[in-house]
Amino acid sequence: MSLYNKYPPSCRLFIGNIDNSVVTKQLLRDIFEKYGQIQEDIRLHKGYAFIQYDNETSALAAIAGENDRQLGIKRIGLVHKIIFCLVKN
Repeated sequence: MSLYNKYPPSCRLFIGNIDNSVVTKQLLRDIFEKYGQIQEDIRLHKGYAFIQYDNETSALAAIAGENDRQLGIKRIGLVHKIIFCLVKN
């Protein structure tokens, strides 16, 4: 069973507007580990990523601390994955 299914969606972060010329999985791990235990390999795609924490408190702390952070030439945006899915549908 994937850890993405083990924890509620409120523990998952969608990170948008990523500058892939600068941002790597390791850079994201270095930034976001200070907010809590990352439960699975960070999923980095072109322009966005997903991070899975083991609790909602860590996810909320990461959103509060890193939303609108400058990474490369872009400012990243963070939301709970559940919000991203609702807006997308």
